[in-house]
Parts: sequence; C-alpha cells; structure tokens
Amino acid sequence: MPQSRNVSKELDRRRNETNRLASETFRPAALALDRTNDPGKAIDPDSPLWPALRGAYSLRYNAAELPRELGGLALPGQELEVVFEELGWGSAGLASALLTSTIPFSSVVRLQDPELVERFARPFANDRSASLVGCWAMSEPHHGSYVLAVGASEFRYPQIAGELIARPESDDYVLTGRKSTWVGNGTIATHALTHVTIESKGMASRDILLIPLDLPGISRGEMFSKIGQRELNQGEIIFENVRVPRNLSVTKIEGYEQSLTKILGHANACLSAIFTGLARAAYEEALSYSKRRVQGDKPLYQHQLVQKRIFDMYVEVEASRALATVALSSEVGGTQPRLEQALAAKIFCSQAALKVAGDAVEMLGARGLAQGSLVEKLFRDARMASVEQGPNEVLALTGARRLLG
Repeated sequence: MPQSRNVSKELDRRRNETNRLASETFRPAALALDRTNDPGKAIDPDSPLWPALRGAYSLRYNAAELPRELGGLALPGQELEVVFEELGWGSAGLASALLTSTIPFSSVVRLQDPELVERFARPFANDRSASLVGCWAMSEPHHGSYVLAVGASEFRYPQIAGELIARPESDDYVLTGRKSTWVGNGTIATHALTHVTIESKGMASRDILLIPLDLPGISRGEMFSKIGQRELNQGEIIFENVRVPRNLSVTKIEGYEQSLTKILGHANACLSAIFTGLARAAYEEALSYSKRRVQGDKPLYQHQLVQKRIFDMYVEVEASRALATVALSSEVGGTQPRLEQALAAKIFCSQAALKVAGDAVEMLGARGLAQGSLVEKLFRDARMASVEQGPNEVLALTGARRLLG
C-alpha cells in the first residue's frame, strides 16, 4: 500500500478498509478465476466470484455514489478514486464487474423518476448479498465503435440499424435481437441498462431502457473467454419478443445523446481509477522484486538503469492517480465530470497500466513471463484495458470533438 498522504482520517480509513478487501478477497479470487478454463464454471454458485462481490456489497461499495437518502454512501470524488484504485489493485476485472453492476441503478438516480428510483435504485443501494447485479448492454455482435462516437456524423447515420430492435406497441416496446459477448456481467446480471434501436428509424432513433432480465423471452448466450480480466464475466443476452414498458426509458428528460454522454463520463472516470490500481500493483511487484533479486553481486535496485525504470513507473502511477481524481471530482450529488476529462483519464491510465505492467514483466524476466505469475496476469489485464468502454482511439476522437466544439 502507498504511504498515507496528508488526507483526513476518514480517507485513510476508507483506503485501509478497501485494501483489506482487495488483498484478502479480490486478488485471491481473481487469481483462482484466471486459472479457470471454462468461463461457465467461473460463475457457479461455489465460484470465488460471489464472495468477492458480496464482500464489496457488504461494504456498500455497490452504492458508493448513490445518495444517502437511498441508503448509499454518496462518496466524494477523492474517496471514489481511493475505492476503485484499491479494488483495481486487487483485481481490475472484479472492480470492473462492481462498477458495471452500478451503472443501471446510478442512471435511474440521475433520471430522478421517483417511481423508478424506488423500484430499482433503493433495493440495489440496500443490497448486501449481491443478489442484484447490473450490466451495461450496449455492444452488439456486428456493430463497431461508432455507437460511442458522440458528436460524429456517423453516430447519427439513419441507415445503420441496430441489432436489438424495439417495436413500439401501445405503452410497450417489443424487443428482438441480441447483445454481444462483450457485455460485462452479461450472463449473471439481474438488470440491464439496454441500448435499443427503435424499429424503422435506424440509428437516428434510439433509446436506453432499464430492463429486469427475468422477463419472458430473455435468455443468455455465449460467454466470452478472453486473454485478460478473466474474472470479469462477459457474455451475450438474447431477446425474443420481449415486452418492456416504455416508461423504463432513462432518456425521457435529456434525450439519448446526453444520457449516453453522462454514462460514458461516469464509467470512464471510474475505470481510470481502476487502471491506476492495476498500474500500482505492477509497480509494487517490480519494486519488491528489485530489492530481493541479486544480480552482478548486488541487489537489482542498485543498478542505475533499474532505478531509472522504477522511478518512471512511479511517475506513471502518480500521474494516473492525479488524473483519475480530477475526473472523479464531480461524482457526487448527481453531477458529472466533463466527458473530455473522463476520457483523458481513462486513456492515459489504461496506457500507463500497460506500460508499467510491461516494464514489470521485463524486470522480473523469466519469473514475469511465467504463466500464472501475478505480473503476467497484470500484463494481460492491462491489454484489455485499452479497449474497455470503447477503444482508446475512438474515445480520443470523441474527446477531441468535445474540445473543438
């Protein structure tokens, strides 16, 4: 753990509490799940996934940003950064699972619809057993990243139809189609914040619905077996003539683009803290190894090139933490960070995580390259980071459009 900075006792208490969860539960669970070849077994009732999620819920971290009047913690930005950094230090995949679980319910709170808040957000805020799990169902099998390109001309192409079609019928939508294997928590979620294309109107008319996944006609498809963050469940959701009330839309007040902008800002700001934790985990492993390993009749850290590399890794971690804290500084009271801040933080922190993890692998040499070592896993996890919530290149273009007006 990093040394305590000049911060309040409450912040130090939060850091220590979260680090215990990360070190005692998240990291062991992540290492065990990483060795599971069958992603289906990773979500079995006796899987270590569930004690990890329950541990986070028991500390109310599923409600970290939700208002106190609902049973949430309403953590300010610096505390949110601490929570997600520590959890990311333990497991970027499990921290991402927790973050993804919150997205449908925080979106309802921002909507400020009293009926939906009482129906969905309050029970989630008071859940301590991980019986309610959310997911963000936007990805579709044959869609590219233009669905994230807010402000780009291709974002509004009417001729580009989605693969989950919503047919208006009286006060309902009837949904047919599927979401891809990329959906985090896709096969374990109880609720999905679901992007749909309204029939016959192409990409120009879309909506976002909070859908309970126990409705008739919903099933789960293929699970995603991937290179890194294997502890993060991902998989398809299939809809066959699913009737969903239209009042479950979260775009009723602000519209589709503004709602998506807020979700993107929140998700990427939190991811930046998670990837800061991943980078710190790799840095700490390299630093510790440099003090244990003897090379050329002296400890590895006494070699000047090693000292330079260690300090460069430290700089990446500290810069990541600073950017993540800025991006999360508005994450309380229903306000949001500017999207360009959140995207800048996510891009920088994910790149830093990959660089620091790569440097750690090189420093540990054969030990770092050995399958099953912590730094080898961290490197694979960091490789996934640059494409989470959209590839960094696409997010950078979205951020540029915000700056250029």
